[in-house]
Amino acid sequence: MPVLLLLFGMSARAGVPMNLVISLITVVGAFAVRATTLDTESLHDFDMGIHGLMLGALVGAFVAPGVLRLFSDRGFERVLAALLLGMPRS
Repeated sequence: MPVLLLLFGMSARAGVPMNLVISLITVVGAFAVRATTLDTESLHDFDMGIHGLMLGALVGAFVAPGVLRLFSDRGFERVLAALLLGMPRS
């Protein structure tokens, strides 16, 4: 996200959807590669977690745009900055 905002000069409102598209392409590509190289039977132990993450992502995708309309551009940038700064560092 910071690369889209700083390096490419995108606004936060334009950067978030672009970031989601890039993330979707990355996740689908990673799953396609791993599905052909790993035993997918071992994933069945994690079905509840996988389905929970999928459900949360879908709910977020439908709810977030409505919530984001409540913020001004500046307010949205502040919320985004707080979320990015609040992320744990590895």
